[in-house]
Amino acid sequence: MRTHSIDDPALPLDFPYAFNQPGEPIRLYTGSIAGFDSSEMNGRVFLHTVGTASLRWEMDVPDDYFSGSLDEATLSLAEKGLASNILSFRRQPDSGWINSAEIGSSQSTVRSVIVGWLNVPSLPGWNYLIAADGRRWPGRISFVVGEWEIAIDQRPDHREAFRNLDDQHYYLLTHVMEIRRSSGCVFEIAAAENIIEALRITLSFMLGRWVSPALAIAYDLDGKLGWESWKSPICDPARRIGLECVSLSNRTEFMDLLVRSTSAVADEVRQGVSRFRMQASVTAAQTSFVEQRILAAFPALENIAWEFLTLSGGGGGRKTASSRRQYGSGANRLRETLRLAGIPLGVNASALPALSRFAADQGLPDGPAALVKVRNELVHPKELNSRIYGCEGLMRDSWMLSRHYLALLIMFSTGFGGSFVNHLTATWVGEEEPVPWSIAERLDSTFIECRGSDRNGVSEIGGLS
Repeated sequence: MRTHSIDDPALPLDFPYAFNQPGEPIRLYTGSIAGFDSSEMNGRVFLHTVGTASLRWEMDVPDDYFSGSLDEATLSLAEKGLASNILSFRRQPDSGWINSAEIGSSQSTVRSVIVGWLNVPSLPGWNYLIAADGRRWPGRISFVVGEWEIAIDQRPDHREAFRNLDDQHYYLLTHVMEIRRSSGCVFEIAAAENIIEALRITLSFMLGRWVSPALAIAYDLDGKLGWESWKSPICDPARRIGLECVSLSNRTEFMDLLVRSTSAVADEVRQGVSRFRMQASVTAAQTSFVEQRILAAFPALENIAWEFLTLSGGGGGRKTASSRRQYGSGANRLRETLRLAGIPLGVNASALPALSRFAADQGLPDGPAALVKVRNELVHPKELNSRIYGCEGLMRDSWMLSRHYLALLIMFSTGFGGSFVNHLTATWVGEEEPVPWSIAERLDSTFIECRGSDRNGVSEIGGLS
């Protein structure tokens, strides 16, 4: 793929919707709308970007207009020029919402699909772009995943837009992505949906927050609009800092993990298990109660232990439920899984003081034992007045360690061997350290099997109890 320097910049990807400012809606359609009642009216469809991101519509109704019906209806956008029967819902007589809309046919044959992304932070671009006013910026990353060639362009005023965020929940159109076949061959739009979804999961995992593609378009072979998709996205509000897996300023490590992780989620065999684990990691990083975050991480930890110790041969090569008998307790199974990845087992007393004190008071030898003890006390305590709530900071420390283990094990399973952001010990944003394992020194048959298992079963794990 061609590299563009500051002296040889590329034009940004062409996208019909303008980058919005904080609080500003993204306008998708203005014109005649039919579907409610018997007449057409002028109206608008837009992506609402304050509080919760959602697709909405509104119509210019006469002063004496009244409709007693709040039933759903199918809207038609006449000026789009394509089949546009959109299921919509009424909140007021003149306005309402849309869950998703598809204009045209996803069976159309195209050469590329263009996608607008919401709330993605600044990525480590190295290809320079040039705006119509002559402004140049390193805004494009480009890479290949399987048979797909992907370019992602960052808006030129990204830093300024994020600087203007306040305490409101805002949603910004931050990046535009193009997907095409590396071979240059045409494809049906439906074929690209898997890689788009894989990138949604992967970027969210790497950033520690939900980011989302919300708007997508494709032109047919004659250059005419052939398909368009609008969605009310699953997306976290825009913010400057998250629980990133790798530093966003480290281009090499970011791109390596991006390609590896996207390949895992897009893989026909591993996509289910990879998606499940990465979604659990994102959920464990959310702003919910810390107990919920801990419990979100544990099913994915159990899933990884099942693969590593049983399906991949780490449990003596027996692809049965033998790992539960061989390794005994849930703490032992988590401990052995972490050992396979070379992840330290101790509890860092300076980073996790409450969990360290809890482990010492309970006579627990390491992090896996302490973490499983907390999890078990949450799920099935021996007494209703569980002691864990008497330890200030214990829930927070348990959450941090469970999410730390999960993120590392997911990165290990992709074959990533670079540097990561250790949120337990990092003292400044983007501070990195090498992953605990060394590919060159530790890559033996067990590691190959742990990373390359073609199984995704989880039904027999029985829990890390």
